[in-house]
Amino acid sequence: MNPFTAAELNAMRVEIESTMGSDTAVGFDALIASIPTGDDATARTAVIAAHPCRNLHQMDAQEKERAGMGTVTIAYRCECKASTLIKPRMRLITNGVDYRIYGIVARKRTAEPLYYVIYLEDEGVTYG
Repeated sequence: MNPFTAAELNAMRVEIESTMGSDTAVGFDALIASIPTGDDATARTAVIAAHPCRNLHQMDAQEKERAGMGTVTIAYRCECKASTLIKPRMRLITNGVDYRIYGIVARKRTAEPLYYVIYLEDEGVTYG
């Protein structure tokens, strides 16, 4: 049984999303892209042109281990608006840096997530 009503969950979602995106002091809009098949390693296909996120946070060794990213040299996490279009192995691109989406964790109170936590690997790839 869910202790929150639908109206309360929607209010939580609105409050959480108010701190995401480039209109806030703590967020940015990211390009979410997929990698098409073929020989061009730098080719990208836009999936979401401007996806609201909170700022990136670099993960320490302990956080990387908990996220199953122990072998990753440089890892980040960020919170973003929930979207079923985002999948692992896609790319999150912001400020000319292209991050590989390593994993996604849905933070939720019911079947529909309130937001996503995305784990990112910095492979040193630039975009644009």
